[in-house]
Amino acid sequence: MLTGGAALIKYLIFIFNLVFVITGIVILTIGAVILGQYGTYEALLDGNYFSTPGLLIAIGVIIFIVAFFGCCGSIRENYCMVLTFATLMIAIFILELAGGIAGYMLSSNAEKVLRESMVRMLPEYNVATGPWNKHDWDTLQSSFQCCGVDGPDDWAKHGVFNGTKLYPDSCCQFYPSELTKCNFEGPSSNATGIYTKGCLVNLEQFVSDNAITIGGTGIGIAVVQLFGVVLSCALAKNIKQGYETV
Repeated sequence: MLTGGAALIKYLIFIFNLVFVITGIVILTIGAVILGQYGTYEALLDGNYFSTPGLLIAIGVIIFIVAFFGCCGSIRENYCMVLTFATLMIAIFILELAGGIAGYMLSSNAEKVLRESMVRMLPEYNVATGPWNKHDWDTLQSSFQCCGVDGPDDWAKHGVFNGTKLYPDSCCQFYPSELTKCNFEGPSSNATGIYTKGCLVNLEQFVSDNAITIGGTGIGIAVVQLFGVVLSCALAKNIKQGYETV
């Protein structure tokens, strides 16, 4: 039976595990939400934008398992379980740190990844079976109130529309109910009622903000859990010393 400071550490670990489980719920929730949001733009993003929030979800699930060793080991004063808990905590710390760093890297690469994908997908607007087609473009443009990649003239520049109408209906500020208020002919400087801002800026901000959330969550919670690593190592040391003095 531990006494004094060692006993205090034991109960601090038990309390920490409650916080630990809460952080697991937070990580799992944030990972799931961002993964769902990125899913809407799957055709425009590479696999890294899905593996990183997926890593957060996996860490959240692992935390629930690891917390078992921490609670049981501290209450039962079991050296092996506490040592296992400390080792797993260190592994989780490294994973969270890696996920956090990856989140910030994804944020810095978002503009390049999205630009390449969006320019490549512009000609797919009228392809019904394309990975990013009319429905996707219309949803994006009406949701973010934008037109094209850098601006409405992208549609004409990439030869998506021929004839007098140069822009999709979703470029209209009154889409889909009052399209007659928009003029879809001629360059954007002459067109009226259409969005003049490109979609890249808004979408890049959306993707980048979510990536920064991943980064901040991973690194922030990793720092908090470092406290648990210190406590569990201290408890394991005290338990071992108790065995040696018996």
